[in-house]
Amino acid sequence: MAELDLNDIQGNIIKGYRYPFARYTFVQFINGDAGRELLQALTPHVTTSEQWAYDDAGQMIKPPWTLNIGFTHRGLAALDVPADSLVTFPIEFQEGMRARARTLGDDNASDPRRWDLMWRDDRYDKVHAWIGMSALSAADSDAATVWLRQRIEAVRGVVELGSQQAASFPGATEHFGFRDGISDPYVKGTPYPQGTRIGKISEKGWEPLAAGEFLLGHADEAQETATSVKPLSLARNGTFMVYRKLHQNVASFREFLRLEGAKFGNPELLAAKLVGRWRDGTPLTLSPDCQNPATLSDNTFTYANDRDGERCPLSSHIRRMNPRDGLGFNGVLTNRRRIIRRGLPYGELIPPDSPGDDTGEHGVIFMALNASIERQFEFVQNSWVNNGNSFGLGKDMCPITGSHDGDGRFVIPGTKRDDGTVTPPYVVTGLPRFVETRGGDYFFLPSVTGLHILANRRVDMR
Repeated sequence: MAELDLNDIQGNIIKGYRYPFARYTFVQFINGDAGRELLQALTPHVTTSEQWAYDDAGQMIKPPWTLNIGFTHRGLAALDVPADSLVTFPIEFQEGMRARARTLGDDNASDPRRWDLMWRDDRYDKVHAWIGMSALSAADSDAATVWLRQRIEAVRGVVELGSQQAASFPGATEHFGFRDGISDPYVKGTPYPQGTRIGKISEKGWEPLAAGEFLLGHADEAQETATSVKPLSLARNGTFMVYRKLHQNVASFREFLRLEGAKFGNPELLAAKLVGRWRDGTPLTLSPDCQNPATLSDNTFTYANDRDGERCPLSSHIRRMNPRDGLGFNGVLTNRRRIIRRGLPYGELIPPDSPGDDTGEHGVIFMALNASIERQFEFVQNSWVNNGNSFGLGKDMCPITGSHDGDGRFVIPGTKRDDGTVTPPYVVTGLPRFVETRGGDYFFLPSVTGLHILANRRVDMR
């Protein structure tokens, strides 16, 4: 198995940092010279995917903060990337997230006209680059922010448009109270231990997914090196990142569980059915009746023994985001739709014993990494999250992240009794929208080689 050049691949792609603090800064290049000057200052400090060392006690030696950079299509144009290179980028990346709102289900409460100010109107067009900095502590995050701003302010012609703070919660939960960030693809060509990460199902068990599903210039699951981006020197070892600020309506979610849970007879079981896991991360398909810490490290489960969703409903959040073998064909269809997910919650943690509110600043920063935004992220969002046809569920959407407007439906299949009879299904109606989009865009994260090419204006189409 060919090893990937980890020193050329930006960090947090192949393997997550799992740092508890982050700040994402967005900048505009007034001109190409200014943008390149900033890149020349930052590129030597970019964190790669290279393995970190261990101390004598076997503890990984992590830097206090990390640095990574991505660009919108507008940002590449501002850096004077030649037009004959710009046109080779995928159309969805060229158009940007705002123009893809209909495909993504960003309507009504999630309509781009209602996004945060930085992502609205002509301000959206000014977002040229994303600079992500993860940190081990709040103090490290503050120090990293000071360091970055000093370098931005040192360049005339670079404008900081805004930034977004994010931080993990105790138990790695999100605002709805569920443990998050459990499942992650395992990529071929990496030296990291598999751990709880999963790739694809095979006769030999779980195997790594082809690197080309996530990195440009590498063979994918179809054995194709399918990147349109030219030149290859700019594309290879890069990836596309989807950045979305997702607001969570905590009060609506808690009130829904209180009212509907009372009718269902078990609010916590209802919550688990919606998500597909208990709050601690226990998969329903492995433990349908209660949380079970013994199963938390087992992420290699399949739905072979739960085809009808009796344990984990077909419409649950995790079955939609990653159906595993649930669509048949031994998971082959799913393999081409996988994404690497990164991100953290933003906003203050709302005490679990309070009703919460829907108006505060709280949600999750969702980042998806993939080689094809259209084939991977957009397909999942359009066909699996906001549509149920792939699962035989008609127009039913994901109960958690679907674009509901008070008319959503969720079906919990009946279960077999000991006497062979089956209980009737439980049908939830009137689902509101629990998650709203507040902004975001599509970014290209080049390799370290690509960053040097951009910083020195050396995009050679020959």
